[in-house]
Amino acid sequence: MEFIDKFISSDPEMAILMEKYEKELLPYMIRFIEQGREQGYFSKRLSVETMLFYINLFSSQAMQQLEQIPQGEQKRRIYNELLTVFLYGVTGEKAISF
Repeated sequence: MEFIDKFISSDPEMAILMEKYEKELLPYMIRFIEQGREQGYFSKRLSVETMLFYINLFSSQAMQQLEQIPQGEQKRRIYNELLTVFLYGVTGEKAISF
């Protein structure tokens, strides 16, 4: 993350791209999460901020780890399993009340 922060701060074009992401894509992501909550796809017990944090954390770490695995059936299997964990958790069942 430190490298990415330095890269973004030293490259004006990258800083503009990140700013554009935050201004243009983020509102769509927020609306997507809100609609998913309204339609029962996402838990209403989780805030939009927490869900965005989870999505960012999961996607950045998953992609970083997947880059270490050579292309092939194992990588596809792991990617599909990670997507399942992302959407349903490790139990694969409805969320436990907290």
